[in-house]
Amino acid sequence: MDKGKRNTLMIAIALVALIGGGAFAYQTLQRTQAASTAASPPPTTETAAVGSDAANGIVTESNDTNATTAPGATSTGNATTTTNPTETAEQPANHGATVYTESGEPRTIAELANSKPLVVNIWATWCPYCVEEMPDFKEIYNEYKDRVSFAFIDSADGQRETVEEAAEWLRENDLAELPAYYDTNDEAAMLFGAYSLPTTAIVSADGRLVSSSAGIIDPEQLRATLDTLVQ
Repeated sequence: MDKGKRNTLMIAIALVALIGGGAFAYQTLQRTQAASTAASPPPTTETAAVGSDAANGIVTESNDTNATTAPGATSTGNATTTTNPTETAEQPANHGATVYTESGEPRTIAELANSKPLVVNIWATWCPYCVEEMPDFKEIYNEYKDRVSFAFIDSADGQRETVEEAAEWLRENDLAELPAYYDTNDEAAMLFGAYSLPTTAIVSADGRLVSSSAGIIDPEQLRATLDTLVQ
């Protein structure tokens, strides 16, 4: 075999060896990556068990379908948190956040309480769950209004809802008897952490925050809590 043919043959052999070696290395890398993936557990999402904090008087449960995010606020996952009044730390008695009557007169939360237990419901007409629970609230209001103060505080931001619109809606739906106020500066929403609507808070007669929850109320649970505060 002459020198030219021998050189050509050697080059061809080298190319075959190079291609074969590359293919083997690629297959080895693929097998290594597959083994690594199989050895790694899939990512998991930690979910707190319902009632896991029961010993501390706190129960947290998912309530995704029962809360509407308030305008300009950040949703907290729409969780409902109910706190046992006997386990709640003492809170400042002077709740100075200011809301307004339909005619524009200011009222502080402490004034609305009037030295009684206070139920605060932060709501809006554009919130379907707020509207849904109003008949229950009306019934509970009539049952407890002589012993408990109530404040139905509309989230009247002046854009999505105005004071006039909310007040008219209450009249049209036979709810004008409810003590309604308007949170035009978001002070009540900030005080009670109303990042979703509806939000309902209960304050004891001595100013402790007994509970605060986002989502539709459980009427019987609310009655049970109020009964412990008016005994």
